[in-house]
Amino acid sequence: MFKKVLALILALCMALALVACGQTTPADDSDSSGDGVEPFRIGVIQPLTGSNGFGGTECQAAFEIAAEEWGTLLGRPIELVFADGTDDATSISEVERLMNVMGIKFFFGAYGFSSIPIQAAVMQNGGFIFETTTWETDLLSGDYDNYFMNMVTAEEYANTAADYVLMLGEEYLGKSKDELVVGIVGNSGFPSAMYDIVKNRLEELGCAPAVYEVYDDSITDFTSIIMKLEAANCDIVVPSQFPPDADMFRKACLSLNYNPPIVFGTGVAYDEPAFAQIGEAAEYCMSISYTNPEMNPDSTKGLVEFREAFYEKTGHYPITHALMAYSGAQIFFQAIENAGSDDYEAIREALYALDIPAGELPAYWGVKFDKDTNHNDRSGQPLVIGQWFSDGNGGYEYKVVYPAELAVEELVVK
Repeated sequence: MFKKVLALILALCMALALVACGQTTPADDSDSSGDGVEPFRIGVIQPLTGSNGFGGTECQAAFEIAAEEWGTLLGRPIELVFADGTDDATSISEVERLMNVMGIKFFFGAYGFSSIPIQAAVMQNGGFIFETTTWETDLLSGDYDNYFMNMVTAEEYANTAADYVLMLGEEYLGKSKDELVVGIVGNSGFPSAMYDIVKNRLEELGCAPAVYEVYDDSITDFTSIIMKLEAANCDIVVPSQFPPDADMFRKACLSLNYNPPIVFGTGVAYDEPAFAQIGEAAEYCMSISYTNPEMNPDSTKGLVEFREAFYEKTGHYPITHALMAYSGAQIFFQAIENAGSDDYEAIREALYALDIPAGELPAYWGVKFDKDTNHNDRSGQPLVIGQWFSDGNGGYEYKVVYPAELAVEELVVK
């Protein structure tokens, strides 16, 4: 009897918590469409507030546009259920709530740095997750049949970044790997220790970085690091930074009049609109990106339409992660429709059967999932380089400069 009472109390507490969180989606499996058809619910847990909230809300808008365009799945109205996952503990709690209270079994992997806990929690609770914007690969090597990853992996991203560094040195600076002087700076909390993978790859290719500086969030002054980069006469500086330290670093470079020929960021800070707010310190900085909404629209289908739909919804054009979320949602929706069922095995087989060449989706990448890893082997083909340019009105725009078939601007070396 005590256990029954305790269970009842816990259920009541969870229901009250659901109301308190402000979630508008019903907490049961009853119809919310008003026409007697049970909605097809998909959960999305990502930061919607706090320091990473901008990327999360951008992806939310992108998912919503995709759902609005499709309208239904298997004849059921699509209902996206968003939860604010600001940290690991909160994200895991939200997985439990969405799955055990609301009965949601399908999820989009979305923006943020709690991806592994979210993925693990969904898998352990018997769910199905389609990863759209994060690159952690831990679950790819596990026995998780219902985890599919559309993203390029962190290792592929970092290794390509190192390859691009050597390409930039040779093609734009006229320096071989033996002559090229590279400096790496990184925040120790950066996902997947990106700076370390880049360093190791460069060393394997015969270009040992002249400067390798890793710091933590307590840093308040970049002067000593900048002095080391300047003393080494670095041709290319490769930062792995979050927005706050990226802003601080670039402003310090500007105040100390330090301008290396190429600043080549490895994601997160260097390809988001907030970076452009530091003004002149952002101009001509470049970064490797998964994809970029500012690329040649003739090389990809649906990009222009998505950009305009996003602008109409938000009042601004989308960032890289939003484009990945939108394109990933389209892939998953198509697989579910092709499966003709919400049965896991049928959806898995439908995902394996997808064979989409590059250029057919708004994010450009093609689609072909490996049956051993459930990873899209055509992801990151190619990764692009974006660079910041003045828009002539006091602002800055992030545009693709490499590869040529996707570029809309010529790459500029200082």
